[in-house]
Amino acid sequence: MRPPRLAAVVVIGTLAVVTGASAATLATGKLLRGTSRPDRLAGGRGDDRIAAEGGGRDRISCGRGADVVTADPADRVARDCETLSRRISVDPTRVEPGQHETEVEPDSDSFGKTTVAVFQVGRFSGGAATDIGFSTSKDGGRTWEFGTLPGLTQFSRPGGDAFAASDPSVAYDARHGTWLTLSLLPGPGFTALAVSRSVDGLGWSTPVYAARSPLNQLAYDKEWVACDNWASSPFRGNCYLSYSDFTTGHLSTQTSRDGGLTWSPGIPVPDTVASASGPGIVGAQPLVRPDGRLVVIFDDAEEDAAGSGSILASISTDGGASFGRPRLVARFGTHGLGSLRAPALVSSAVDGAGRIYATWPDCRFHDGCRTNDVVIASSADGATWSGAARVPTTAEGRDRVLPAVGAAEAGRLALVYYVSSRSTCSGGCSLSPRLITSTTGGASWTAPRRLDALATSSTWLADAGGKFLGDYMAVSFSGKAALPVFVLAQPPSGGRLHEAVFAARIPR
Repeated sequence: MRPPRLAAVVVIGTLAVVTGASAATLATGKLLRGTSRPDRLAGGRGDDRIAAEGGGRDRISCGRGADVVTADPADRVARDCETLSRRISVDPTRVEPGQHETEVEPDSDSFGKTTVAVFQVGRFSGGAATDIGFSTSKDGGRTWEFGTLPGLTQFSRPGGDAFAASDPSVAYDARHGTWLTLSLLPGPGFTALAVSRSVDGLGWSTPVYAARSPLNQLAYDKEWVACDNWASSPFRGNCYLSYSDFTTGHLSTQTSRDGGLTWSPGIPVPDTVASASGPGIVGAQPLVRPDGRLVVIFDDAEEDAAGSGSILASISTDGGASFGRPRLVARFGTHGLGSLRAPALVSSAVDGAGRIYATWPDCRFHDGCRTNDVVIASSADGATWSGAARVPTTAEGRDRVLPAVGAAEAGRLALVYYVSSRSTCSGGCSLSPRLITSTTGGASWTAPRRLDALATSSTWLADAGGKFLGDYMAVSFSGKAALPVFVLAQPPSGGRLHEAVFAARIPR
């Protein structure tokens, strides 16, 4: 396997020695911002927010209160800062017509102490990006190393055949000891689903193709990968790739039994319609229960007579060889935010007891569909689902968008999502990520926890058919810590954007 070009090491949660070139002190719980120089930033008695990213090598302490810090890789941050979000990667490229610096749309997965996050790098306004980046932690989210995947696009190092890459997804295959990253590759005269493999999450192979179509148009969309790591499963070691398959007009799933080297033909889910030219199946996510049952959850964006879309689930009991007809999880309606691209894609996870959870933004609890809540539904078997319950995100009058769910032992959940300052982003809005957790399978929740010190203005974001953070975010668990992965931005400067991937480590 070819080693990547590693750009940096990111450290989360180190103790500061408080000295520096310039100093500022806050005593009443307000916002403190660093400069382009190395700063000494000291909080006071209140609930401080300290935005230190984007400057010199800073030294930060927080004092009393519930403090939030956003920081660069080299910044030294004291242990008295309760919530620390680090920038874990930055777009290293300058290839036109990619928008730089932009990193968007992260996915992540954790196994043991290792977490791998993947994301688009250098987003094109017309779709996809110049490359796929990764950031990997080997110590439970405390430190990270980042780089870009080799062999995908003409801009990768070494270069590949495609002219762009998109929709990255990542999973770990415990039986074969292999990390798998899936990427959608539109190229000159083809579309491919590319599999990059790694034994350690740092050195990645050039890709193999799970599928490749010679159609002179987009053939696949929104691929997602999951692996069966259950010791009790008869199909342990199977990895599943689900996606909208425009070559057949269905949702399709392929299976690998050798750590992603080879893949079966696509198996269609009956009664599904996938179309590149209009509404249909989108956002499929495969999940595996301890008995080996494979459940694929997806959106059907085709509106019914009441103006609602549907979230559906299809089940395979034979290791992906066949699928049953889709079952209804829930119907949904979504309030759009104007110029912000934030689709209502479902996010799903399975906990240690095999219970499956699905979350999405939904306006059902508001007359006139005037704003979105985060809602969640669950199932013990993928066939029978609870009603959609409203997650108490507490930001009344503001929209919640781009929720993602992660699960650990039985009933332990984490949700990451954004709060918008306005009900429309046409003309601009601010966007701020939150984390909320549960140990009761969603029956009760903690208070939401802010993850950023300074909200991101939608005017600072890449263009992608709307201002763009991504179509999804990510959160997983490493041991007892939740590891949300999300996107923040700073004001553009020098003709470049400054949109990057961040992570926080939130212990129980």
